[in-house]
Amino acid sequence: MYEEAAARCEELQRKEPKNVNAWYLHAYALGRYSQGISIVKALSQGLGGKVKASLEQALKLNPDSAIARIEYANAMIMLQGKAKMKDAEKLYLDAAKCKPMDAMERLDVELAKTELED
Repeated sequence: MYEEAAARCEELQRKEPKNVNAWYLHAYALGRYSQGISIVKALSQGLGGKVKASLEQALKLNPDSAIARIEYANAMIMLQGKAKMKDAEKLYLDAAKCKPMDAMERLDVELAKTELED
C-alpha cells in the first residue's frame, strides 16, 4: 500500500511539481514503508535518499513546515542512527520555532518541542 502511494505521489510530482503535498506525502509513504522492512533493504532500495530529496523539495516549497522538518529528522535517525543526531536535533529545534497556521501545525510544533525534551 505504501509503495503504491509513493508511486502515485511520484506521478503527481511530475504533473504538479509545485504541489508540496506530493513531495511530503511521497516522503511519508516511503518512510512508513521503510519502517516495515529491514534497514538493509531500505538502504539498498535508496529509500533514505528518496525521502531526503522529497522533504528538501517540500521545504523549499513550504519553508515554514514543522512536520517536514520532523519527518526529515526522524528519517535521518532511523536510517543513520546517532551519527545524524546533531542534525536531527537542529531540525527539531527549527520545527519547534515554526509558527503554526492551524491546529494540525500546532500539534506538529508541540511534537518537535517534545522530541527536544527527550
